[in-house]
Amino acid sequence: MTVIELDCRRLLCPMPVIRVQDRVAGLNKGDILKATCSDPGALLDIPAWCRINGHEVIETKSVDGDHLVTLKVGYTRRRAFTTGEQDIRDINNPQPFNKS
Repeated sequence: MTVIELDCRRLLCPMPVIRVQDRVAGLNKGDILKATCSDPGALLDIPAWCRINGHEVIETKSVDGDHLVTLKVGYTRRRAFTTGEQDIRDINNPQPFNKS
């Protein structure tokens, strides 16, 4: 498990989420990312992105004008939607999609 700190200060919506997304794409499942943002909207936007993409929010807090979001990387691949089913796979352990 690796802990990464990402500085997203002085970025406005949607850039903190995009920076987090780009950084998470290069991480492994279980890694920790700590994003420091100056945009208070990041306290809602990054956790919403995490829920959609299978990551776990460990902590959100505001300290001295900075807004901190700590997340644990779950799936490192976007969800693929097929006909009525979701194909959710870990890119580090891909399994073939079974259309039953």
